Amino acid sequence: MKTHANNFGHENSKPDLWKVAGKSTVYLFGSIHMADETVYPLAERIEKAFEASQNLAVEADIANVSDADRAMMSKLSYIPEPMSIKDYISEKTFIKYVNLFDEIEPILASMGISYQDYIHIMPWNAWMLLAQLILSYENVLSAYTEPGENEHQGTQKSYNQPEDKNTSTHEAKFELGIDLYFIQKAMKQHKNIIEVEGVVSQLKMFASLSRELQEELLDAVVESFYEDDVDDDTTDAMQSDEHTSVFMMAKNMWQNNDDSILEELNDDASQSVTMSEFRDKVIIERNLAMTNKIIDYLNDEKSGDTFVVDGHGHVNGKNGINQL
Repeated sequence: MKTHANNFGHENSKPDLWKVAGKSTVYLFGSIHMADETVYPLAERIEKAFEASQNLAVEADIANVSDADRAMMSKLSYIPEPMSIKDYISEKTFIKYVNLFDEIEPILASMGISYQDYIHIMPWNAWMLLAQLILSYENVLSAYTEPGENEHQGTQKSYNQPEDKNTSTHEAKFELGIDLYFIQKAMKQHKNIIEVEGVVSQLKMFASLSRELQEELLDAVVESFYEDDVDDDTTDAMQSDEHTSVFMMAKNMWQNNDDSILEELNDDASQSVTMSEFRDKVIIERNLAMTNKIIDYLNDEKSGDTFVVDGHGHVNGKNGINQL
């Protein structure tokens, strides 16, 4: 799969769009799962490739999740009582994780997440939740006001939901993600939507990660909420330029085909045992499986052409789909 469409004749156009011809044609486009309003409209060449396709293939059809899949998602993601996340991670990590709750409780409350919810999610799910907050900082920070009393630790910034949720065009949101954008367009145009993986398959993969890796990921994201010391005011740390730029950095990497972080992740020499597991399970094994699915689309002349939207981290890089 090395036939690059060169962005349909436009030199150096970004982000990349790949075209592969077989018995049918596949267009391969890397996405970001969270985006802001500034990424739209997409380039005309991308929209034309979508319009020319009879099928849309995405990692998971997040707009059409069945009740059975939702039940399985809950089973995979949550820890039933009397156990809690404390039974899956070290005491040191658990204490830091619980202390962080006091700092971000207003944000979590606005998302409908209580303390009981917080301590009954699997470590990999907790990691994903906190990573989502980091990517959404510009929206989160705009909602903070002056410190107020907190029953747990004396003072805490209070949180007020903005009256206008669309006041900033730089708010990172799942509902503005590239995947969902094309899913909604495909639904309106009655295109066939294909799941390359499916949300349950994805969660099973995360749930299969070793406890050591899950804790390492969780501990790293908890630490990222603090500047220099876990005893510092977390809310102030959340307002640092380093964290407010995380989404902008990810977006710029996507828009400019910057694969530097992917290359570092794929560098065998730089990997710990646990992060090698992350690379193998979360990236390489999935890339191989997704590549095989795309080959099936290429060999299916009856179903027509397919516009494939996969995460940028899966499409690009040394072990990316476009190199397999």
